[in-house]
Amino acid sequence: MSSKELAAPTLPFKFQRGQLIIHRNNDYYVVTGLPDEYRIEATGEPAYAYRRLDSDGVTPIGVKWIRAQSVMEDEGRFTATGFMSLDVVSKG
Repeated sequence: MSSKELAAPTLPFKFQRGQLIIHRNNDYYVVTGLPDEYRIEATGEPAYAYRRLDSDGVTPIGVKWIRAQSVMEDEGRFTATGFMSLDVVSKG
């Protein structure tokens, strides 16, 4: 898919930057990027960026993950739980 054929993200976004989310496997994450900023290279699909949180529920750990918006917003995959300070998100 060329850059001229990039799919538009679906609005409104289910999650926002800085939002704390819990995966159905009970791991906590923070959303660091939105579908209007990120794409899956192979398909051009809009995507979220997110990062796992340490057991303290505050400290981002590991790498940033990129997941297609359509998959991220599947019912039951992730649930919003609150928000994190944006200065913490920008450092992560």
